[in-house]
Amino acid sequence: MKKPLAALVLAILGSTSAFSREIKCHETSKYFVIERPSGGTDFLIKYKTAPDVILACKYQAEPGDLEIKNQWAEYFLGLSGDLLILDSGTGNHHRRLLFWNMAKRKMVLNAPYEDPVEIKGTEMTYWLETGKANVRNCPKYVKPEDEEGGISAAIETKVTRRLTDFNVSRSSQTRCAYRE
Repeated sequence: MKKPLAALVLAILGSTSAFSREIKCHETSKYFVIERPSGGTDFLIKYKTAPDVILACKYQAEPGDLEIKNQWAEYFLGLSGDLLILDSGTGNHHRRLLFWNMAKRKMVLNAPYEDPVEIKGTEMTYWLETGKANVRNCPKYVKPEDEEGGISAAIETKVTRRLTDFNVSRSSQTRCAYRE
């Protein structure tokens, strides 16, 4: 009798750790973030009383915790200081960055972005749609006959966002991006 593919994978790996649909944890000296799959991800933030406190990677809400329930298919991107940074969206384009200030216990910014993202300390670099594509600036995706037909392409600029004040600076790097 043949085993289902998942059973074969489990037999080879010996656990479910290879699957992304499980609880994951992230921590800093101040916060312990637990993510649970839910069509997107639910997040549970536990506030550490000391940097060396060890918490179980178990999604169990308790008084004083901050729980962020999945609304728009959110996924973990990173932590920086008091910020929990989430990716939100279901398609390849027109995604959103959600910034949660865990100290203030609220979302402080919801902004558009395009992949890829790089978070280093208190700066985050990513691509941002900054213009409409046409046959002159995006010949890879737009042909003369497509311009009036509303071909879906855009010009994106690489930007850096300071995570301390959310200021955005644009680089000189641009790219043409196809939209589905």
